[in-house]
Amino acid sequence: MEMMKELMWIYGVINQEIIDNINEICRECNKDLFLSERYLNFPLHVSFKRSFYTDCFSDIKEEVIRYMKNHSSVNCGPYYLERYKDLLWLRFTDEEKLNDIHNELDELLLNEYGIPLDEYDHNYAPHVTLFRNPDEDKLDMMYERIKDRIIYKPIMIDKIIIGSRTHENETINIDSV
Repeated sequence: MEMMKELMWIYGVINQEIIDNINEICRECNKDLFLSERYLNFPLHVSFKRSFYTDCFSDIKEEVIRYMKNHSSVNCGPYYLERYKDLLWLRFTDEEKLNDIHNELDELLLNEYGIPLDEYDHNYAPHVTLFRNPDEDKLDMMYERIKDRIIYKPIMIDKIIIGSRTHENETINIDSV
């Protein structure tokens, strides 16, 4: 019997204090704009790899844990708010470590499991999505409302989430794997 492919994700979770601060500001500023808050309902995070389909979840999970053992917490540096296409997101001033992790995971998953690269992988821009909406005027208004209210502190990623639709998310503290 052939195993069914499942959607898998790997992402780094940012500091809880910053998540709470940003969520509170975004929700307050959104009261009359009614933008979808779906991204605020998840832990604010940085994707290390676009979600992908695999039938090797357990093997990949173990491989990612082995890989992350070589990393301590990831300091993403300060961040800034940016409007990009239909997104409002936080970008980082120091992306080198995030780019290294992304590229190394891409190479590992391609070489060991045949997980292909996609457009996201070729144009990786580490970020934390706050809102996505095709109404650029609403996104512009939201940008103006929150840009001076967010406390721009350095972001640390000290745990990763590895999950899929059929497996519970597993939280891994980077320093303790």
